[in-house]
Amino acid sequence: TQNGFSMASSANNTFVSNNASFNIKSGFYIISSIFNNFTGNYAYNNTISGFYFITSSNFNNLSSNLAYNNSQYGFGIQTSSNNTIVSNNVSFNLLSGVYLLTNANSNNLTSNLVYNNTKHGFLINASSGTTFTSNNASFNLQEGFIFVSASSNSTLRHNNAYNNTGNGFTLSASVSAVFVNNTAFFNTLNGFKLDAGANTSNFSN
Repeated sequence: TQNGFSMASSANNTFVSNNASFNIKSGFYIISSIFNNFTGNYAYNNTISGFYFITSSNFNNLSSNLAYNNSQYGFGIQTSSNNTIVSNNVSFNLLSGVYLLTNANSNNLTSNLVYNNTKHGFLINASSGTTFTSNNASFNLQEGFIFVSASSNSTLRHNNAYNNTGNGFTLSASVSAVFVNNTAFFNTLNGFKLDAGANTSNFSN
């Protein structure tokens, strides 16, 4: 099939313990849909992403899902805001584990385990107001957490980044981030790196 589950302009649905795998596109493809719940679902070996939310798919809750071995991303969130992503396991995806792209603003990510992805654990691109709390990014082949392209006003508390091949945490051309009680260790490059254009950030780690 193209997508395992495809939903457009829909609200207040609940998906529990479903398996959306080996699809030509994504496991779960959600467009312009709000206030939906996804709990305990599996999405693996899809050609694009395990879970892909696009075009004002806002106020959704994703908890305790498993997304692995997808050809692009475990979770892709694009132009969608105020989603809650909690206690998911995201691993062995061929690009990044979790990708927030282009005005994926004010999303909350808590207690996710993101590891062994071919690129980054968490990639935040041109998105603002993201909150990360108690996430683990480890054994990814590039950065654990990376913010690029004017991603601003993010808050990171109690996150761990370890054993990544790149940096633990990277800010590149991104501003006004707040880091509190985060830990970075055994990364091949740096624990924390502020790259070109990264400024007005506050650290207390």
